[in-house]
Parts: sequence; structure tokens; C-alpha cells
Amino acid sequence: MKINREDLLVQLESVRSGLATREIIEQSSCFVFQDGLVHTFNDEILCSQPCSLHIEGAVQGKPLLSILQKLPGTNISITTEKNKLVITDKKRRATIRMESKILLPMDAVKIGTKWEKISTTFSEAIRWVGDSAGTDETQFLTTCIHLHPDYIEACDNFRAARYKIKIPVRKPTVVRKSSIFPIIYLGMNKLAESKKWISFQNANGLILSCRRFFDPFEDLTELFKVKGSSIALPKNIGEAVERAHVFSAENAEDDDIVIHLQPNQLSIKGTGAFGSYVEVKKAEYSGKSRKFLIPPQLLIDIVGKNNNVKISKKRLKLTVGKFTFVSALTKVKK
Repeated sequence: MKINREDLLVQLESVRSGLATREIIEQSSCFVFQDGLVHTFNDEILCSQPCSLHIEGAVQGKPLLSILQKLPGTNISITTEKNKLVITDKKRRATIRMESKILLPMDAVKIGTKWEKISTTFSEAIRWVGDSAGTDETQFLTTCIHLHPDYIEACDNFRAARYKIKIPVRKPTVVRKSSIFPIIYLGMNKLAESKKWISFQNANGLILSCRRFFDPFEDLTELFKVKGSSIALPKNIGEAVERAHVFSAENAEDDDIVIHLQPNQLSIKGTGAFGSYVEVKKAEYSGKSRKFLIPPQLLIDIVGKNNNVKISKKRLKLTVGKFTFVSALTKVKK
């Protein structure tokens, strides 16, 4: 079977978020090909995508992706021989073990049948809000994104974010940030609900379904009410943030920078496993010395649209359009 390598690679990359890093259920680390589709399922995310490779079976995801990425040509030939997937071009041949019997429990996921359109800003809302979700699995709700019919929000107990947007969900629900975050790169434009799953679809027929939960999410409305003085952050702070991000980016789960406010100035600090970076900027601030954490890309995006922030004794608030971010302020001892 002649296949365009680049097209196949795009199709497989689009469903890779459903691959398990370790096989917790049978074939969860595999691409499963069936009925003209390719599937992945890791018990939290199910992905399905129309595929140009029309075979039946399960192939380990890591070696298949790697060899397709490294082959130089555009056109390749893919066939099956007993329990092997065979990839060839004029000068090369690769074989990968394939399981002909499909064991991946995709039937456990019930996809809703009523697809509703979602706003073109939905992905942006998930990206901006998601940076305020935490990573501490002992505090489950802090690792989640709360989907409310009127807004999207997240809170890790130190900061919170809310994006006002209409969502076609019947009632509030929460999903793990790690499950829903992949959609921000996939151009999703429709949503469907079932009892235990929320599914998203794009124009190419890709469907990503993530598990939903109904744990009660704390009302954050009062948290976003911040009374205090306003200050203007330096308009060119984005360049300093990018330099600090060189080091903070090493922290895969906690990619944050520290902003230290002092009279007439602020400093931006990024710290990682291999070093740190600090830069001082002039600022129209006359209050007490305070620090706060913020995701670097979020700060760059916000300041590019509005560099005014509101500060109270305990919290800092940034607002851009329908988006609001609040961070706890920490006193700095002399």
C-alpha cells in the first residue's frame, strides 16, 4: 500500500495525546487501526482520526512515530506480514511488531450524539485558564479545569483564572487539565456530552474524548473581587519575561516566574535546574515589597493587551477582556 508519509505522520500526531507512557491497559501505548480510523486510548483520553493507512491491528506508538519522523522520503510502502507491520521505500525496510487482535477497550467510552458548536475562542480560554491549574494529585480539583455553562476556570489555591464564555454543557463539570489541554492545538469546533465523557471534534474528523467528573467546585466569585490601587507594568516586560523563561521552562510541571514588586521597581526572576535569570525594571509602584508567581507566556499575552494590574493587601488582579487572573501576594521579609 502506497502511503504519503507526511500525511500519515500528521494523522498519528493528532491522536498521540491518547497514548499511555506506560501500558496501564492492554494496547494503551499503541496506535490501533480499524475501519479506516486510527485510535488511541489511555483510560483518560480517547482519540479517533480518519487515517490513510487502512489496516486492522495494534502497533506500538513510539517506534512507529519515530521511524516515520526519521525516514527522508515522502512516499513509502506499508504492508502487513503475519504479526508485523512492514515499512519500505527504495532503499530502506523497517518492521514493527503488530497485534492483529484488537484488545483496546474503546467501547468503554460513550461519545455523545448531539454535537454543538463551540466558540472560536474556546481553545484560547482553555490555554489561559489552564495555567492556573496545579499538579498536586492529592488535591484533585486543583489539577482540573471547571467547565461552567457561562465560564471556564481553574484554581491551585495560590492563583485562579476565569474566562467568561458560553459553553454548551448541560451542567457544570470538571475535567483534568492534562486530559483537555491537548485540544488547544487541534482546532476543535464542536462539543458533545455523554454521562461520563466530554468529546471535542474538529473539521478533519478528529475526535478527542476526556473523562468528566462532577465533584463540587468551589465558588471563586468572591476571589476575583479585588479592591486596591492600580499600577502599570512596564510595557516592555515581555522581553525580560522571555529571557527568564529560558530557565523556568526547565520546570515541566511548574513553569512559573517570580515578579518581585518594590518601590519604584520590579524584578523578573526565572529559576530552573541549571540556573536562574533576574532582570530589574522601573515601575510606578509605591507599596510594600511583595512577590507573586505567574506563568510566563500568560504574562506576555496579557501585558500585550493590557498592562494595568490591581493590587490589594493580599491579591493581585489582571484583566483582559473576558479573562481575569488573580494571584496571592507574598510578603517579602527584609
